[in-house]
Amino acid sequence: MVLTGSRVLYVTPPAGGSDECKATVGRPPDRLPRLGNHWVNIVMDNAFPCAGWITSVDYFRAVEEGTVYFGVWRAVGELEFVLKYKLPLAPTSVAKHRVFAPTPFEVQRGDLIGVHYPENAPYNRRDPRLRSAIIPHAEPGDPGVTNAELYSTYNAEVFNERLRVGDAINLKDRFNGRVLRRTFALRANVVYENPGTDSLHNHPASLRTRNVTSSKTRHVMQAGHSGCVNAVIGLFIEWLKPTFRPGS
Repeated sequence: MVLTGSRVLYVTPPAGGSDECKATVGRPPDRLPRLGNHWVNIVMDNAFPCAGWITSVDYFRAVEEGTVYFGVWRAVGELEFVLKYKLPLAPTSVAKHRVFAPTPFEVQRGDLIGVHYPENAPYNRRDPRLRSAIIPHAEPGDPGVTNAELYSTYNAEVFNERLRVGDAINLKDRFNGRVLRRTFALRANVVYENPGTDSLHNHPASLRTRNVTSSKTRHVMQAGHSGCVNAVIGLFIEWLKPTFRPGS
C-alpha cells in the first residue's frame, strides 16, 4: 500500500456529536473492476453527514498518466450543482495514494463528492478510440461489492475545462437520464475541529512558506538593528574627537 504524504491523521468525532460524523466519506481505495468514461461523476446519496474540514484524499489510481480531479459539490436545484472545491490528483504510479489538501477545506452537511477529468484524459487501453477514467469503480453485480456500498451517481458529459470553482452547472442538457449505481475507489478524510495553524504541521509546503517569510523578516530586523548600533557608535566617536578652536 502506498500513501503519499508525511503523516496520517486519526480522527475521533467531537464529544456530544453523532456517530454519523464519520472520519471518512467514500470507500476504501481498493482496486475495483471497472474503468468508465471520463465524464463528471457526482455521487448523490453519500453526502458529508456533518460540517467539517477535508484534510486529504485517498484514492486508487488504475492508470499512470493523466490528471483526475476530486470535487466537492453542492446541489442547488434539480440537476443543478455548484463546484465548491477541486483537488488535482497528478500522474503517478498504479497504486493507492494519499494526497493532502494545500490547506484544509471546509465542507457543510449535505455536500457531495465527485470525480471529473480534463477533456484530453488518457485513451482507453481496451478501445483506443475512447478516453478513459483513471479512478476505478464498481457497479451492481461486481464481485466483492455489496449493494450497500453502491450510491446513486450522475454521470454527465462535462469536463474540467468548463468547471471553475464557484460556478453552477446544469446537467439537464448533458445528462443521459440514467441514474447509475456506482462506488469509486476514493474517499475524503475529514476532521470536525478547525485545524487552524496546526494544519501547517501536516502540509510541509505551507510550513516552508512560513519559514521563508520568517527568515526574510529576521534579516530585515537584523539590518535595522545593525543600522541603529552603527549610528550610536558614530556619535560616540564624534564626541571623543578633540575640539579645535581657532587660534588655540
